Amino acid sequence: MLALFLLAALPVAHAKDWPTYRHDNRRSGVSAEQLPTQLKEAWVYKSPIPPQTAWSGPAKWDAFSGNKDLQSMRNFDPAFFVTSVGKDVYFGSSVDNAVHCLDAETGKERWVFFTDSAVRFPPTAANGKLYFGSDDGYAYCIDAKSAAEEWRYRPIVDKRHTPSNGKLISLWPCRTGVLIEGGHAYFGASMLPWEASYLCAVDAKTGKPEGAGCFQARQTAVTLQGAMLASRDSIYVPQGRAAPLVFEKATGKRRGSIADAGGTYCLLTEEDQLISGPKNQK
Repeated sequence: MLALFLLAALPVAHAKDWPTYRHDNRRSGVSAEQLPTQLKEAWVYKSPIPPQTAWSGPAKWDAFSGNKDLQSMRNFDPAFFVTSVGKDVYFGSSVDNAVHCLDAETGKERWVFFTDSAVRFPPTAANGKLYFGSDDGYAYCIDAKSAAEEWRYRPIVDKRHTPSNGKLISLWPCRTGVLIEGGHAYFGASMLPWEASYLCAVDAKTGKPEGAGCFQARQTAVTLQGAMLASRDSIYVPQGRAAPLVFEKATGKRRGSIADAGGTYCLLTEEDQLISGPKNQK
């Protein structure tokens, strides 16, 4: 069973928001909230089925590169990670293909928004909206209170799907989450390095790749998987076994990769140093 715990410390009305995966776009995992040393359980939400991860452990071996004893490099969704704003707690589910909203004070479910495949990262909350991606190939924007759909977007019209862990998924699933910054929604649509991948920046209000700073950048020989990060002028995208990539935020132009880095858990310091691991295995 998976359990989500809210530990009673401060009244919910005074708790600081946690609006995106690991708190902010640098994925610091740090909040200014001050917690007491003694915490107690307030409520528990249990999923009837554990998360259905995108990748079930490491590859046995890499025949092309001759690599053996590989580590698990794409374990970006072992839990239902949460975000929270005010009295609402949100999480995406790889079990029932949905985003859930819970009452932060009681743990009771407020609403559920379903997609056509797994949601592997929690929604990003901004300006009363929630932004998230799904294995069905779409990035979504919904109203944070009513769950009414505002828009959905995918970069290509190709509707090919493939079986994966008992589900059907797009050949271009959105497994980066959606990063919101400067009025733009950034996300990737990618899985197989021998298929084209897409790094997108759309207008956060309309969901369209129109206007200054918007783009749909086609990429080759990459696999964009894991939560994206942002500095003042760059977007960083993990790839798992391959090195993380760096893109120009304004245009989507690829700037290069981070040598000797790998995995899908990354942190970007205030000095724009990317910390990740383990080392890429390509």
